[in-house]
Parts: sequence; structure tokens; C-alpha cells
Amino acid sequence: MVTLTMLDGTQIALPRTPLKREQQASAEGAPQGELTARDLIDALRAQAGGADTSEVLGKDVNWERMFAALLSLLLKKHLIVDWEFVRELRR
Repeated sequence: MVTLTMLDGTQIALPRTPLKREQQASAEGAPQGELTARDLIDALRAQAGGADTSEVLGKDVNWERMFAALLSLLLKKHLIVDWEFVRELRR
């Protein structure tokens, strides 16, 4: 059960839905030795500081692919809407 507390203080207990396999896998963390999003973020920050990140990002970072993946996730999660992005891009 999950308890939801309203702004007025009332509480509602709702049944928790079971996690899908992919959600369970992401909740448990990445398998040992596999690249994670945190690894990518750390490598990008290090590269911005001038460090050699070819071990993580490779010799030639495909920025278009990385940007496309990020944009795709933002759209899927409804954190941005497509028309807003296109409008901002055209500014």
C-alpha cells in the first residue's frame, strides 16, 4: 500500500502496483561493468574540464546521437512538448 497525504491532512491508502521487469532492473541499478547515465554525465563534465574521456565516451563523441537520446527521453516523459522545443530552436 502507498499512503497519499492530501494538503488538508487527510490520508488515503492506495494499493501499490507491481513493478515491471524493466523498472525492477533500473531500480536495482545497472549490472556490474555496464555504462550508466551517471558515468556519461561524469565523463561529459570531465571532458568540459579538459580531461581525456575517450575510455567512456570513445574517441569521437557522437553529439547528435547523444542529443537525440536526451531529447527523446524528455519528450517521452512529457517534460517538454515538441512545439515548445521547435519554437525555441527557431529563435
